[in-house]
Amino acid sequence: MAMVQGFYLLWVFIKSIVKPILSYHLVLRLEREY
Repeated sequence: MAMVQGFYLLWVFIKSIVKPILSYHLVLRLEREY
């Protein structure tokens, strides 16, 4: 059970880093197109 909890924490950590980067790249791409 502890392993599953650790994996979930890792997933939340990765999402909190990857999501802003992805949205930032999407905004840059949209600004470049228009």
